[in-house]
Amino acid sequence: MFRGLIIAVLACVEIASAQIPPQGQVMRITCYTAPPTAHTYSGQLVHEGGCASNKANLGKTAYLYTIDTHELVAVLECNDIGGNYMLKNGTALDVYMPTYDACWDWVGCYGDHLFVVLKED
Repeated sequence: MFRGLIIAVLACVEIASAQIPPQGQVMRITCYTAPPTAHTYSGQLVHEGGCASNKANLGKTAYLYTIDTHELVAVLECNDIGGNYMLKNGTALDVYMPTYDACWDWVGCYGDHLFVVLKED
């Protein structure tokens, strides 16, 4: 009886650890919008799938996961920077959205903190 229970518990631990994303951190996630003709710090036009961070993260890819289930919710290109102190010190990302309503929809769906993994792809 106990042997089967231990195997089941170990199987659950393996499944749970497989869902944990690689090293990263919980970050504040905000949203911004701009006219479609606006340019990012990198020179690109603003677009969905882009985000602002600090200069050290420019060109990196940000993988955003829910904190509780580690479900991947977005893959973003760090192509902009911001003036907010949390963006400057690397503890926040600012996700571009095409409309103000889309910004509120994002926050309503995912909240304002997610687990973020930054990679140089």
